[in-house]
Amino acid sequence: MTAVNGVVNEALRAHVTSAKFVLTLGGTHIAALVSVVARLADDRTTDEMLRDYRAGKGPLRDIDPPAGHPLRRAFRNPGMNGLIERGLLIHTMPYARNGRRGNDTNDWRPSEIWTITPAGQAVITLLREAGIWQEYAGALAPVEAPKATVPMIARKAS
Repeated sequence: MTAVNGVVNEALRAHVTSAKFVLTLGGTHIAALVSVVARLADDRTTDEMLRDYRAGKGPLRDIDPPAGHPLRRAFRNPGMNGLIERGLLIHTMPYARNGRRGNDTNDWRPSEIWTITPAGQAVITLLREAGIWQEYAGALAPVEAPKATVPMIARKAS
């Protein structure tokens, strides 16, 4: 069996059970994938991000669109588990670091926690080609000030 870098994506293999398969993604899955990519692009720890923001040195990475945005609900109900189950995303908590366990991830970089699989990258490419990626990614513009807002997405009537 041939695989990417000699490794089979077991989660994707479990999802793809025959020569024909359906890979469905809801709005929460797309929002979750966009959110992870945004976190990876700004690979600061939460502590670094807050420190820089308070010092006026950088934007606050906002992982939710502002209130009233048409995509806010999709981002508020993340579909991370669905992405992991489909083999599109890998979530790893680096517990061994500093010899501690727990939920305090403020000093961990997103790249230490999240990995987008080659299958996930392929899905991103398809979403970009369809224009759906841009629609969701546009909802997560960096927040420059505490009360900044993102404009509503206007769609032309079909």
